[in-house]
Amino acid sequence: MISKRHSFWWDGTAPDFCYSSQLPSYVDTVIIGAGAAGLSTAYWLARYIKKAKKTHKILVIEEAGYPAFKGTGRIGGSVYLGSNKTPTTLIKAMGEQAAMQLYRYSAANNALLFSLLANNLNCALESNGGLRMATNAKEAVDLDDSNEFLHKLGNISVRFDNQQTQHIAIAPHVNGTLYVPLEGMLDPFAFSNNLARLLRTVGGLSIAYGTYVDMTMCDKDGPVVMLSNGHTIHAGSIVHATTKSCPSTEVLKQIVYKREHVVRTNPFGEDLDDMALPMMPIELGSSSDSIRMYGRSLLMTGGKSGLKKDVEHGVLDDSDFNKRIFEHLNETMLRHFPFTNLVDLTHVWTYIEASTKDHIPLMGEFKSHPGHYINAAHGRNKFGLAFLGAKNIAESILKMDMNNVEFSLFSPNRFTREDNVQTV
Repeated sequence: MISKRHSFWWDGTAPDFCYSSQLPSYVDTVIIGAGAAGLSTAYWLARYIKKAKKTHKILVIEEAGYPAFKGTGRIGGSVYLGSNKTPTTLIKAMGEQAAMQLYRYSAANNALLFSLLANNLNCALESNGGLRMATNAKEAVDLDDSNEFLHKLGNISVRFDNQQTQHIAIAPHVNGTLYVPLEGMLDPFAFSNNLARLLRTVGGLSIAYGTYVDMTMCDKDGPVVMLSNGHTIHAGSIVHATTKSCPSTEVLKQIVYKREHVVRTNPFGEDLDDMALPMMPIELGSSSDSIRMYGRSLLMTGGKSGLKKDVEHGVLDDSDFNKRIFEHLNETMLRHFPFTNLVDLTHVWTYIEASTKDHIPLMGEFKSHPGHYINAAHGRNKFGLAFLGAKNIAESILKMDMNNVEFSLFSPNRFTREDNVQTV
Protein backbone atom coordinates (compact mmCIF):
# COMPACT_ATOMS: atom_id res chain seq x y z
CA MET A 1 0.00 0.00 0.00
CA ILE A 2 1.31 3.46 -0.88
CA SER A 3 1.72 5.72 2.09
CA LYS A 4 -0.39 8.87 2.14
CA ARG A 5 0.00 12.25 3.80
CA HIS A 6 -3.59 12.14 4.95
CA SER A 7 -3.85 11.35 8.67
CA PHE A 8 -6.86 9.52 10.10
CA TRP A 9 -7.25 12.33 12.63
CA TRP A 10 -7.91 14.88 9.90
CA ASP A 11 -11.27 13.25 9.16
CA GLY A 12 -12.87 14.14 12.48
CA THR A 13 -12.17 17.85 12.97
CA ALA A 14 -12.37 20.79 10.59
CA PRO A 15 -9.04 22.64 10.43
CA ASP A 16 -8.76 26.17 11.77
CA PHE A 17 -8.25 28.75 9.04
CA CYS A 18 -7.60 32.45 9.36
CA TYR A 19 -5.82 35.09 7.32
CA SER A 20 -3.54 37.82 8.62
CA SER A 21 -3.35 40.68 6.15
CA GLN A 22 -0.68 42.61 8.05
CA LEU A 23 1.95 41.37 10.46
CA PRO A 24 3.28 43.62 13.23
CA SER A 25 6.83 44.88 13.50
CA TYR A 26 6.95 44.17 17.24
CA VAL A 27 5.19 41.79 19.63
CA ASP A 28 6.00 40.73 23.15
CA THR A 29 6.23 37.02 22.27
CA VAL A 30 6.51 35.23 18.93
CA ILE A 31 5.78 31.49 18.94
CA ILE A 32 7.07 29.58 15.91
CA GLY A 33 4.93 26.52 15.22
CA ALA A 34 1.21 25.85 15.73
CA GLY A 35 1.45 22.27 16.88
CA ALA A 36 0.77 20.93 20.36
CA ALA A 37 3.83 22.55 21.96
CA GLY A 38 3.41 25.96 20.34
CA LEU A 39 -0.30 26.32 20.99
CA SER A 40 0.09 25.04 24.56
CA THR A 41 2.67 27.77 25.17
CA ALA A 42 0.28 30.36 23.73
CA TYR A 43 -2.47 28.99 25.97
CA TRP A 44 -0.47 29.39 29.17
CA LEU A 45 0.82 32.83 28.24
CA ALA A 46 -2.69 34.05 27.44
CA ARG A 47 -4.08 32.51 30.63
CA TYR A 48 -1.50 34.15 32.89
CA ILE A 49 -1.77 37.49 31.13
CA LYS A 50 -5.56 37.55 31.43
CA LYS A 51 -5.37 36.67 35.12
CA ALA A 52 -2.86 39.45 35.77
CA LYS A 53 -4.87 41.90 33.62
CA LYS A 54 -1.73 42.90 31.75
CA THR A 55 -1.02 43.72 28.11
CA HIS A 56 1.21 41.24 26.32
CA LYS A 57 0.89 40.76 22.56
CA ILE A 58 1.39 37.19 21.30
CA LEU A 59 1.88 36.10 17.69
CA VAL A 60 1.87 32.43 16.65
CA ILE A 61 3.53 31.79 13.27
CA GLU A 62 2.76 28.60 11.33
CA GLU A 63 4.10 27.80 7.87
CA ALA A 64 1.19 25.49 7.00
CA GLY A 65 -2.34 26.63 6.26
CA TYR A 66 -3.70 25.39 9.60
CA PRO A 67 -2.47 23.91 12.92
CA ALA A 68 -1.02 20.43 13.38
CA PHE A 69 -0.32 19.86 9.69
CA LYS A 70 2.94 18.04 10.44
CA GLY A 71 4.03 15.81 13.32
CA THR A 72 1.37 16.74 15.89
CA GLY A 73 -1.54 16.04 13.56
CA ARG A 74 -0.18 12.68 12.43
CA ILE A 75 1.03 10.98 15.62
CA GLY A 76 -0.88 8.08 17.14
CA GLY A 77 -2.48 10.21 19.86
CA SER A 78 -1.14 8.38 22.91
CA VAL A 79 -0.27 10.31 26.07
CA TYR A 80 2.61 8.44 27.70
CA LEU A 81 3.93 8.56 31.23
CA GLY A 82 7.60 9.43 30.85
CA SER A 83 8.11 7.75 27.51
CA ASN A 84 6.70 5.10 25.20
CA LYS A 85 9.69 2.99 26.22
CA THR A 86 9.79 1.06 29.49
CA PRO A 87 11.38 2.79 32.51
CA THR A 88 14.27 0.32 32.58
CA THR A 89 15.10 1.18 28.96
CA LEU A 90 15.34 4.86 29.90
CA ILE A 91 17.37 4.13 33.02
CA LYS A 92 19.96 2.33 30.89
CA ALA A 93 20.05 5.26 28.48
CA MET A 94 20.14 8.24 30.88
CA GLY A 95 20.67 6.93 34.41
CA GLU A 96 18.19 6.41 37.23
CA GLN A 97 18.24 9.97 38.60
CA ALA A 98 17.43 11.59 35.24
CA ALA A 99 14.79 8.93 34.53
CA MET A 100 13.13 9.65 37.88
CA GLN A 101 13.11 13.39 37.08
CA LEU A 102 11.58 12.67 33.68
CA TYR A 103 8.82 10.49 35.12
CA ARG A 104 7.99 12.88 37.95
CA TYR A 105 7.70 15.74 35.49
CA SER A 106 5.59 13.67 33.11
CA ALA A 107 3.24 12.58 35.90
CA ALA A 108 2.64 16.25 36.79
CA ASN A 109 2.18 17.08 33.10
CA ASN A 110 -0.40 14.35 32.52
CA ALA A 111 -2.41 15.13 35.64
CA LEU A 112 -2.53 18.79 34.58
CA LEU A 113 -3.42 17.98 30.98
CA PHE A 114 -6.18 15.53 31.88
CA SER A 115 -7.76 17.80 34.47
CA LEU A 116 -7.89 20.83 32.17
CA LEU A 117 -8.95 19.13 28.96
CA ALA A 118 -11.57 16.75 30.33
CA ASN A 119 -14.12 19.55 30.54
CA ASN A 120 -12.72 22.42 28.49
CA LEU A 121 -11.67 21.14 25.07
CA ASN A 122 -13.26 18.56 22.79
CA CYS A 123 -10.42 16.27 21.77
CA ALA A 124 -11.77 12.77 22.60
CA LEU A 125 -9.61 12.54 25.73
CA GLU A 126 -9.32 9.14 27.41
CA SER A 127 -7.21 9.18 30.56
CA ASN A 128 -7.49 5.56 31.63
CA GLY A 129 -3.92 4.29 31.64
CA GLY A 130 -1.81 2.27 29.23
CA LEU A 131 -0.25 -1.16 28.87
CA ARG A 132 3.27 -2.48 28.29
CA MET A 133 3.20 -5.98 26.77
CA ALA A 134 6.11 -8.44 27.07
CA THR A 135 6.58 -10.77 24.09
CA ASN A 136 9.35 -12.92 25.61
CA ALA A 137 10.83 -13.90 28.98
CA LYS A 138 13.49 -11.17 28.91
CA GLU A 139 10.89 -8.48 28.34
CA ALA A 140 8.76 -9.95 31.15
CA VAL A 141 11.67 -9.39 33.55
CA ASP A 142 11.94 -5.85 32.22
CA LEU A 143 8.28 -5.31 33.13
CA ASP A 144 8.98 -6.49 36.69
CA ASP A 145 11.84 -3.98 37.01
CA SER A 146 9.72 -1.21 35.49
CA ASN A 147 6.90 -1.98 37.93
CA GLU A 148 9.32 -1.67 40.85
CA PHE A 149 10.59 1.67 39.50
CA LEU A 150 7.09 3.11 39.11
CA HIS A 151 6.13 2.08 42.64
CA LYS A 152 9.27 3.79 43.94
CA LEU A 153 7.97 7.00 42.33
CA GLY A 154 4.52 6.55 43.84
CA ASN A 155 2.81 5.72 40.53
CA ILE A 156 0.91 2.56 41.41
CA SER A 157 1.22 0.32 38.37
CA VAL A 158 -0.16 -3.23 38.21
CA ARG A 159 1.74 -6.24 36.86
CA PHE A 160 -0.23 -9.09 35.22
CA ASP A 161 0.84 -12.38 33.68
CA ASN A 162 -0.96 -13.95 30.76
CA GLN A 163 -3.33 -15.89 33.02
CA GLN A 164 -4.58 -12.92 35.03
CA THR A 165 -6.08 -10.42 32.66
CA GLN A 166 -8.39 -10.17 29.71
CA HIS A 167 -6.24 -7.34 28.33
CA ILE A 168 -4.24 -9.87 26.35
CA ALA A 169 -7.04 -12.27 25.51
CA ILE A 170 -6.70 -11.56 21.81
CA ALA A 171 -2.88 -11.41 21.77
CA PRO A 172 -1.68 -15.02 22.02
CA HIS A 173 2.06 -14.31 21.96
CA VAL A 174 2.21 -12.06 25.02
CA ASN A 175 3.92 -13.25 28.21
CA GLY A 176 2.47 -10.59 30.45
CA THR A 177 1.48 -6.95 30.81
CA LEU A 178 2.16 -3.94 33.00
CA TYR A 179 -0.62 -1.44 33.58
CA VAL A 180 0.76 2.11 33.71
CA PRO A 181 -1.42 4.84 35.29
CA LEU A 182 -1.64 8.44 34.12
CA GLU A 183 -1.58 7.45 30.46
CA GLY A 184 -4.30 7.75 27.85
CA MET A 185 -5.11 9.07 24.43
CA LEU A 186 -6.52 12.09 22.67
CA ASP A 187 -7.18 13.27 19.14
CA PRO A 188 -4.09 15.45 18.49
CA PHE A 189 -5.55 17.23 15.46
CA ALA A 190 -8.74 18.14 17.36
CA PHE A 191 -6.67 19.30 20.33
CA SER A 192 -4.58 21.68 18.23
CA ASN A 193 -7.29 23.07 15.95
CA ASN A 194 -9.90 23.51 18.67
CA LEU A 195 -7.32 25.14 20.92
CA ALA A 196 -6.35 27.48 18.08
CA ARG A 197 -9.98 28.52 17.65
CA LEU A 198 -10.22 29.19 21.37
CA LEU A 199 -7.02 31.22 21.40
CA ARG A 200 -8.08 33.40 18.48
CA THR A 201 -10.93 34.71 20.65
CA VAL A 202 -8.43 36.01 23.20
CA GLY A 203 -7.47 39.66 22.94
CA GLY A 204 -3.87 40.41 22.14
CA LEU A 205 -3.21 37.02 20.51
CA SER A 206 -3.14 36.27 16.79
CA ILE A 207 -2.15 33.31 14.61
CA ALA A 208 -0.57 33.76 11.17
CA TYR A 209 -0.86 30.68 8.94
CA GLY A 210 1.06 30.24 5.70
CA THR A 211 3.93 32.30 7.11
CA TYR A 212 7.49 31.08 6.61
CA VAL A 213 10.35 31.93 8.97
CA ASP A 214 13.64 32.49 7.16
CA MET A 215 15.82 32.85 10.25
CA THR A 216 15.93 34.07 13.85
CA MET A 217 18.67 35.94 15.65
CA CYS A 218 19.51 38.50 18.31
CA ASP A 219 20.40 42.07 17.46
CA LYS A 220 21.24 44.98 19.76
CA ASP A 221 17.54 45.36 20.63
CA GLY A 222 16.85 41.68 21.34
CA PRO A 223 15.29 38.69 19.55
CA VAL A 224 14.39 39.05 15.87
CA VAL A 225 12.33 36.91 13.48
CA MET A 226 12.99 37.36 9.77
CA LEU A 227 10.27 36.03 7.46
CA SER A 228 10.81 34.66 3.95
CA ASN A 229 8.92 37.63 2.48
CA GLY A 230 11.45 40.06 3.94
CA HIS A 231 9.32 41.22 6.86
CA THR A 232 11.13 41.57 10.19
CA ILE A 233 9.51 41.17 13.61
CA HIS A 234 11.26 42.28 16.78
CA ALA A 235 10.07 40.55 19.94
CA GLY A 236 10.57 40.50 23.65
CA SER A 237 10.90 36.72 23.40
CA ILE A 238 10.75 33.95 20.79
CA VAL A 239 9.51 30.43 21.52
CA HIS A 240 10.72 27.80 19.06
CA ALA A 241 8.06 25.09 19.03
CA THR A 242 9.82 23.36 16.16
CA THR A 243 13.40 22.18 15.72
CA LYS A 244 13.51 23.81 12.28
CA SER A 245 13.95 27.32 13.69
CA CYS A 246 16.34 26.35 16.49
CA PRO A 247 18.88 29.20 16.77
CA SER A 248 21.77 27.10 18.11
CA THR A 249 23.90 25.04 15.72
CA GLU A 250 25.23 23.05 18.69
CA VAL A 251 21.72 21.99 19.66
CA LEU A 252 20.81 21.19 16.04
CA LYS A 253 23.67 18.68 15.95
CA GLN A 254 22.01 16.78 18.81
CA ILE A 255 18.64 16.34 17.06
CA VAL A 256 17.83 13.02 15.39
CA TYR A 257 14.90 12.20 13.14
CA LYS A 258 12.72 9.15 12.77
CA ARG A 259 10.26 8.24 10.05
CA GLU A 260 7.09 6.97 11.69
CA HIS A 261 4.39 5.01 9.91
CA VAL A 262 0.77 4.63 11.08
CA VAL A 263 -1.85 2.16 9.89
CA ARG A 264 -5.54 2.05 10.77
CA THR A 265 -8.02 -0.75 10.17
CA ASN A 266 -11.74 -0.83 9.56
CA PRO A 267 -13.83 -0.96 12.77
CA PHE A 268 -14.23 -4.36 14.38
CA GLY A 269 -17.46 -5.91 15.62
CA GLU A 270 -19.46 -5.07 18.72
CA ASP A 271 -18.02 -8.05 20.62
CA LEU A 272 -14.99 -5.99 21.68
CA ASP A 273 -17.00 -3.39 23.54
CA ASP A 274 -16.84 -5.16 26.90
CA MET A 275 -13.07 -5.61 26.89
CA ALA A 276 -10.69 -3.28 28.66
CA LEU A 277 -8.21 -3.53 25.78
CA PRO A 278 -9.85 -1.05 23.39
CA MET A 279 -9.57 1.70 25.99
CA MET A 280 -5.77 1.67 26.35
CA PRO A 281 -2.63 2.40 24.35
CA ILE A 282 -0.41 -0.68 24.11
CA GLU A 283 3.35 -0.99 23.68
CA LEU A 284 4.80 -4.29 22.50
CA GLY A 285 7.82 -5.24 24.60
CA SER A 286 10.98 -3.20 24.13
CA SER A 287 10.19 -2.31 20.53
CA SER A 288 8.82 1.04 19.43
CA ASP A 289 5.63 -0.44 18.00
CA SER A 290 2.48 1.06 19.48
CA ILE A 291 -0.98 -0.46 19.20
CA ARG A 292 -4.16 1.36 20.07
CA MET A 293 -7.86 0.65 19.79
CA TYR A 294 -9.87 3.73 18.84
CA GLY A 295 -13.59 3.45 18.14
CA ARG A 296 -13.15 -0.33 17.68
CA SER A 297 -10.51 0.33 15.02
CA LEU A 298 -6.87 -0.64 15.44
CA LEU A 299 -4.16 2.01 15.15
CA MET A 300 -0.57 0.83 14.98
CA THR A 301 2.50 3.06 14.92
CA GLY A 302 6.12 2.14 14.27
CA GLY A 303 9.21 3.22 12.43
CA LYS A 304 12.95 3.65 12.54
CA SER A 305 15.62 6.21 11.79
CA GLY A 306 15.73 7.03 8.11
CA LEU A 307 15.09 9.99 5.87
CA LYS A 308 15.53 13.28 7.68
CA LYS A 309 13.13 15.37 5.62
CA ASP A 310 9.43 15.09 5.17
CA VAL A 311 7.88 14.73 1.72
CA GLU A 312 6.80 18.38 1.73
CA HIS A 313 10.46 19.44 1.73
CA GLY A 314 11.90 17.87 -1.37
CA VAL A 315 12.03 14.13 -0.61
CA LEU A 316 9.78 13.00 -3.42
CA ASP A 317 10.56 9.28 -3.67
CA ASP A 318 10.52 7.52 -0.30
CA SER A 319 8.24 4.68 -1.38
CA ASP A 320 10.85 1.96 -0.68
CA PHE A 321 11.39 3.19 2.86
CA ASN A 322 7.66 3.47 3.51
CA LYS A 323 7.07 0.01 2.05
CA ARG A 324 9.58 -1.57 4.47
CA ILE A 325 8.00 0.14 7.47
CA PHE A 326 4.51 -0.80 6.35
CA GLU A 327 5.45 -4.46 5.86
CA HIS A 328 7.02 -4.54 9.33
CA LEU A 329 3.91 -3.04 10.95
CA ASN A 330 1.59 -5.36 9.07
CA GLU A 331 3.61 -8.45 10.05
CA THR A 332 3.75 -7.39 13.71
CA MET A 333 0.03 -6.68 13.80
CA LEU A 334 -0.88 -10.05 12.30
CA ARG A 335 1.49 -11.92 14.61
CA HIS A 336 0.17 -10.42 17.83
CA PHE A 337 -3.41 -9.81 16.76
CA PRO A 338 -4.24 -12.55 14.20
CA PHE A 339 -7.86 -11.46 13.85
CA THR A 340 -6.69 -8.32 12.03
CA ASN A 341 -6.26 -10.51 8.97
CA LEU A 342 -10.06 -10.29 8.60
CA VAL A 343 -10.26 -6.51 8.33
CA ASP A 344 -9.10 -3.99 5.75
CA LEU A 345 -6.76 -1.07 6.28
CA THR A 346 -8.44 2.28 5.73
CA HIS A 347 -5.58 4.70 6.39
CA VAL A 348 -1.81 4.51 6.04
CA TRP A 349 0.26 7.63 6.63
CA THR A 350 3.76 8.71 7.56
CA TYR A 351 5.46 11.56 9.42
CA ILE A 352 8.82 12.68 10.77
CA GLU A 353 9.41 12.95 14.49
CA ALA A 354 12.33 14.82 16.02
CA SER A 355 14.03 13.91 19.28
CA THR A 356 17.46 14.31 20.86
CA LYS A 357 20.35 11.88 21.08
CA ASP A 358 20.00 11.71 24.87
CA HIS A 359 16.21 11.01 24.67
CA ILE A 360 15.38 14.18 26.64
CA PRO A 361 13.28 16.93 24.96
CA LEU A 362 14.37 20.54 24.61
CA MET A 363 12.47 22.95 26.87
CA GLY A 364 13.73 26.21 28.30
CA GLU A 365 15.69 29.36 27.44
CA PHE A 366 18.97 29.44 25.51
CA LYS A 367 21.73 31.10 27.51
CA SER A 368 23.58 31.63 24.24
CA HIS A 369 20.56 33.39 22.70
CA PRO A 370 18.84 35.51 25.39
CA GLY A 371 15.10 35.77 24.90
CA HIS A 372 14.97 32.61 22.76
CA TYR A 373 13.10 29.65 24.26
CA ILE A 374 12.41 26.19 22.88
CA ASN A 375 9.67 23.58 23.40
CA ALA A 376 10.50 20.87 20.85
CA ALA A 377 12.16 17.50 20.07
CA HIS A 378 9.62 15.51 22.06
CA GLY A 379 9.58 12.50 19.75
CA ARG A 380 6.33 10.60 20.03
CA ASN A 381 5.48 11.89 23.50
CA LYS A 382 4.53 15.49 22.74
CA PHE A 383 1.55 15.37 25.08
CA GLY A 384 3.36 13.68 27.98
CA LEU A 385 5.82 16.52 28.58
CA ALA A 386 5.16 19.57 26.38
CA PHE A 387 2.04 20.84 28.13
CA LEU A 388 3.71 21.41 31.50
CA GLY A 389 6.81 22.55 29.62
CA ALA A 390 4.68 25.23 27.96
CA LYS A 391 3.46 26.35 31.38
CA ASN A 392 6.99 26.62 32.74
CA ILE A 393 8.22 28.50 29.65
CA ALA A 394 5.33 30.96 30.01
CA GLU A 395 6.24 31.44 33.67
CA SER A 396 9.86 32.07 32.71
CA ILE A 397 8.93 34.63 30.03
CA LEU A 398 6.65 36.47 32.45
CA LYS A 399 9.23 36.31 35.26
CA MET A 400 6.94 34.26 37.50
CA ASP A 401 7.93 31.84 40.24
CA MET A 402 8.39 28.25 39.07
CA ASN A 403 8.13 25.25 41.39
CA ASN A 404 9.12 22.42 39.01
CA VAL A 405 12.76 21.70 39.82
CA GLU A 406 12.75 18.90 37.22
CA PHE A 407 12.31 21.47 34.45
CA SER A 408 16.07 22.10 34.39
CA LEU A 409 16.54 18.55 33.07
CA PHE A 410 15.24 19.65 29.66
CA SER A 411 17.36 22.79 29.29
CA PRO A 412 18.92 23.19 25.81
CA ASN A 413 22.00 24.58 27.53
CA ARG A 414 23.24 21.06 28.21
CA PHE A 415 24.41 21.14 24.58
CA THR A 416 25.63 24.75 24.28
CA ARG A 417 28.42 27.05 25.38
CA GLU A 418 27.39 30.20 27.20
CA ASP A 419 29.86 32.37 25.28
CA ASN A 420 28.28 31.56 21.91
CA VAL A 421 26.08 34.66 21.63
CA GLN A 422 24.94 35.63 18.13
CA THR A 423 24.39 39.32 17.52
CA VAL A 424 24.18 41.39 14.35
